[in-house]
Amino acid sequence: MSEWKECTLGDVIVLQRGHDLPKSQMKAGNIPVAGSKGIIGFHDKATTKAPGITIGRSGNI
Repeated sequence: MSEWKECTLGDVIVLQRGHDLPKSQMKAGNIPVAGSKGIIGFHDKATTKAPGITIGRSGNI
């Protein structure tokens, strides 16, 4: 018998949409803000819960 279980992606992960955060609205902090070319700044609040993986929603990964 196989140890693999058939399921949908939504059964094992939660997908969340990114948030627009222009540099003019970033507040000094230690939370990295990811852009299409890597970390573009830091902010004082996280917008998602850890653990997680960040993928770009526009631009190149």
